Amino acid sequence: MTDEQLKMLKRFAKNLNYGVGPDHPKQVKKLSLKIYHQLVKSGLLVNSENDPKILSAAALLHDTGYPEKRHNAAAFDRLKVEIPEILESMPLSSDDLSAILYCALWHRSNDFTQRDDIKIFNRPHVEKLAGILRVADALDRSLQQLVKDLSLQLQGDSLKFVLKSKYSIDIEKQRAGEKANLLEQAFKLRDISFVQNLT
Repeated sequence: MTDEQLKMLKRFAKNLNYGVGPDHPKQVKKLSLKIYHQLVKSGLLVNSENDPKILSAAALLHDTGYPEKRHNAAAFDRLKVEIPEILESMPLSSDDLSAILYCALWHRSNDFTQRDDIKIFNRPHVEKLAGILRVADALDRSLQQLVKDLSLQLQGDSLKFVLKSKYSIDIEKQRAGEKANLLEQAFKLRDISFVQNLT
């Protein structure tokens, strides 16, 4: 994905009011990128120029299916049509489009299957990106942007999220624990835990 394509997708998300307003999607973007870079630092991911762009676009667009009850599927169905129209003059590669769509689709529920005729390119890698987005989304469960920063600690096949917040984030920790399953699966981890750092 090019910087210009990302800029156009950011504009598209803004025109749709991000589905739920800007605060939550922007927080999901911020946390997704922090998780991504921490995973690179821990050696679980290899740094790339493209992955942060995919995560940024997916985070800003993941809730654009609202107010539909199954907003993740509604976002997938909308984006698979509208992204190619918006980027008609400079189309995304099929694998970049697919990664954004599946990040949006898999950010909720536990059905990590293919939808419609949209192929999943490099499924193991898409699962990693979607797993990051799922956890980042959960870490703003209260929609109040309470998690200010985070770091990761890898010990063997256990991963600990250290979450910086001066507020109670019990709801975020609980929801993140529920949604960490795809991240565990994608990185072949035994467990993922979430602890708060109040300082």
